[in-house]
Amino acid sequence: MQTVTLVGTELTTSVMGFGCSSLLGDQTRAEGLELLAAAFDANIRYFDVARVYGYGEAERLLGEFARGHRSQIVIATKFGIQPLVSLSRAAHLRAVVQKIMRFSPRLRTLLGRSARMAVKRSRFSVNEVRRSLETSLRALGTDYIDIYLLHDCTVRDASEELLVFLDQARRDGKIRYFGVGTGVEQIVAICGQHPQFAEVIQFQNSVLISNLRYLGEPPGAVVTHGALAGSYTALKAHLSKNPELARRWSEIVQADCGNPSILAAMMLRHAVRANQRGPVLFHSRHAESIRGNARAIAEEWFAPEQLEQFARLARDCGIRPS
Repeated sequence: MQTVTLVGTELTTSVMGFGCSSLLGDQTRAEGLELLAAAFDANIRYFDVARVYGYGEAERLLGEFARGHRSQIVIATKFGIQPLVSLSRAAHLRAVVQKIMRFSPRLRTLLGRSARMAVKRSRFSVNEVRRSLETSLRALGTDYIDIYLLHDCTVRDASEELLVFLDQARRDGKIRYFGVGTGVEQIVAICGQHPQFAEVIQFQNSVLISNLRYLGEPPGAVVTHGALAGSYTALKAHLSKNPELARRWSEIVQADCGNPSILAAMMLRHAVRANQRGPVLFHSRHAESIRGNARAIAEEWFAPEQLEQFARLARDCGIRPS
């Protein structure tokens, strides 16, 4: 796996990072640990989590995995969105939820939507952030967090009081770097008005959602996510419905664009090539997909010319993720 140095930091890590947002949805802890191990075995060394992921339990699971690997990995977590109730306090409820989610994809979607609503947002007061930081450190079982991000913040949340607290937390050795993970419009505003908060910025970018173009020359490191997700679903559906179009794309790109695995690998490789300032995040609930995507990046399956042709075709097809 190739590495990248996050611009403006002393952190060098894998060009791909594993996003932990899907951990502990319809999975057991053992299955979640298997996914983390699959990512690590594929030489992925950047792990992105948040207080709210996995119904408040994903940090704890990542911490359990990281016990034997802490010095080898970069951990980024986020604050500002908190779960109303952690499922660690309701083991019986967690088991019921997992069974329901396994039984029905539709119910899984509805429960996921409900879980996103059952949170406390915009928790950026210094007292709340102090409690959140201590909670994350305990859950992760670590003395320090490599990257600490404001989660879904606005430019108004980047207060002087919060900056003073984060600087002190860094001097105390509890965090190494901090930044923001939010929508690109707010990222642009924060970079312009409060660049001290933009040591690391994290936002969505894909072959269909080209947000990197709005940033110009950002002040620090860039982490992108969403290279697959909705963009992959939209492109795959479009090509499946139009087999002749898929055939034409495959001839132009010299790769089988109708093959879901090839399509996903191409989208990830495009995202990695587009971002030279930090890693690209992806997530999966399947260990084999993790290994396959990592292999495609490590082995550089596609030449730059293929990726440029693919990006042009994707942009020109006019579809947008729902």
